[in-house]
Amino acid sequence: CAAEGRRLASQLGRVMDNLRAGFEQGTVVEVSGPGGEAYASYASFVESVFKDAWIPPDDVDDEYSTVKAVVTITRSGHVILKRIDAYSRISSLDRSVQRALDKVKFVAPFPEGAKDDQRVFIINFNLKSKRSFG
Repeated sequence: CAAEGRRLASQLGRVMDNLRAGFEQGTVVEVSGPGGEAYASYASFVESVFKDAWIPPDDVDDEYSTVKAVVTITRSGHVILKRIDAYSRISSLDRSVQRALDKVKFVAPFPEGAKDDQRVFIINFNLKSKRSFG
């Protein structure tokens, strides 16, 4: 469990570095949903966990083809629902996203002070974002 904690801390560190880099030029982000900044950071963290688990297929060149997934996470960090909401029509890309969704069963508990019992996140998987997101 300690190794899992270190891995999650490392992922969160990368997300925070990416967020800081994005804000250096004065970007304004308006966050909808509960929790303000903590909610936005947690959403970015959730996205990074799923995208880190994603191994795109080698046979796809269209970096704009997108698979849209919907993920529901409980306050404790357990993933209770994960499904593809919109397929790309490239079967190998769709299958690769499904494998990533199947891998992730836990992310991290909600930030301190969160009042909701569960949250729903929409994650768009495409090669362009994977290459820029890491």
